[in-house]
Amino acid sequence: MKNFISKIFTILLSLTLCFSLVCCVNDNGNGDGGNGDGGNGGNNGNPPPDSGLITTTQLQGKVDEIESQATLCLDAGNFGVLTFKVGSDSGQTLNGKPLYKRELNVVTIEGKLNGNSKTTFLKTFEFETNKQVSGQDVAVKTTIKTLKFKNLSFKENIKLIFNYASSEVCPVIIENLVFENVEINNYEMPNVNGRHGIAIETNCGAIKNLTFTNSKIINVNSPNASGIHFNDAGGVEKITVENSVISGVNYNAIQVNKFSGELSITNSNISFTGNRAIRIDDVKANSKIVIKSNAFSGLSGNQVFKISNVINPTEITVELNTLDGAELVEEDYSIS
Repeated sequence: MKNFISKIFTILLSLTLCFSLVCCVNDNGNGDGGNGDGGNGGNNGNPPPDSGLITTTQLQGKVDEIESQATLCLDAGNFGVLTFKVGSDSGQTLNGKPLYKRELNVVTIEGKLNGNSKTTFLKTFEFETNKQVSGQDVAVKTTIKTLKFKNLSFKENIKLIFNYASSEVCPVIIENLVFENVEINNYEMPNVNGRHGIAIETNCGAIKNLTFTNSKIINVNSPNASGIHFNDAGGVEKITVENSVISGVNYNAIQVNKFSGELSITNSNISFTGNRAIRIDDVKANSKIVIKSNAFSGLSGNQVFKISNVINPTEITVELNTLDGAELVEEDYSIS
């Protein structure tokens, strides 16, 4: 009898584990689990089971429901603007106002692929930073340890501007902002002056680390627009661009101003810019800059990159780069 009960328990446990498996769709559009054919009867004539992918109408609601961490796997299609809304009353105050707080750990927004082609398009994303309750102004604070976008295309530029007296009063803090296998393609955007592919401005370190890996920024056609643009990088600790492509940019591919920390641009292809590939200005002491193993081509400016107003001690490494297929030499760039 004990053996019989044990066998039943084992079978039930196995079924529970099977139904607990949730995964994103892989490059071929197939899940990593639950690929059975449903047995005899073709699912008994019922509609196919829910794929587990988030539809365009579900996305905002799913994001609003996140309490700590989540990976949201999006279906194919054109999604709108994703908004990270403020949290609930924390019972605390900030500058004399009730504090509405939201704390998230790791949030991943992952798109669907068809082979190597992205089939999920997200317009852009934004954060709520102002709120009133019953006509009363309240303070808001949204903190995210890691926010990752993966395997999707952005149809509009990304603009994050957080200039505040300090990180304590800044309404948004993102410790790690990651773009992995993401494409930012601005070809549909109006040619508004300075509309960069990614524009980040923070004098208070609202974004601590930015990583751009295995990704693309293309067709940034607006006048004076860069692919990645930090107008004020105050408090940013690390910027990483690796194994990526930046091409077809009206001005600089990468521009960083007022930087103190680590900046690494490696193993990337940067081409067809209206000016320099890289422009870095006002580098604070004890910073570290690495420009290594990149291929530059089709640049309109007379310099591949310029780094200026460097305060020593600062460590700058430039090696193993090419320009139009030839070795990059010191005459091709300027550091001062």
